[in-house]
Amino acid sequence: MKKLFFLLSAISLLACNSTPEAGQAAADAQIIEAGAHLNYYGAEITEDGAVSSTELVAQMQNQDTLQIKVKTTILETCKKKGCWMNVKLGEADKMMVRFKDYGFFVPVSGADGKTTIMEGIVFNDTIDVETRRHYASDAGKDSTEIMAITEPSTILAFEATGVIIKD
Repeated sequence: MKKLFFLLSAISLLACNSTPEAGQAAADAQIIEAGAHLNYYGAEITEDGAVSSTELVAQMQNQDTLQIKVKTTILETCKKKGCWMNVKLGEADKMMVRFKDYGFFVPVSGADGKTTIMEGIVFNDTIDVETRRHYASDAGKDSTEIMAITEPSTILAFEATGVIIKD
C-alpha cells in the first residue's frame, strides 16, 4: 500500500510540474521582502537599476527599441485575463505592456494605482483598428466607445519578461 501511495504521489507531482498552471503558480509566487509585499510575475526580477518612466521616455528619444527596467504606476489591467496592462508614462501619457510570449498574466483587478517594476523591451508599435477594439473590449468599454475607434495608433509599447507589483 505504501508503494502504491508513493507511486501515485510521484506521478501527481510530475504531472503538476509539467502543466502551464504549475509554471504560472511558481512565477506568481508572493514574497514578503523588507516590509513590502511584492508579487512576482514572469521571470523573477529585482528593483535594482529601475529607472522612472520619465527617464525611459528620455532614453527612447533616438532609439527604436531599448532593453530596460522601469518603475511606474499601473493605470489598468486587462479585465478578462490579465494579459496586458497600461502604465503611467511620464507625466500625462500611458504605455501598453504585454507579456513575453503570452507566458504570464497579472491580476485582472486590484492592481490599478499600484507601483510596478518591469523588465523587458520598450519599442514603438503601431496598433491596428481591430486590435485597438479588442483591447477596448478587454478593458470593459461599451460598444459605442469600441466602434468609435476607426484609426490605427502608434504607441510606445513594452514587452515585459518579468513584473513586480507592490502591495
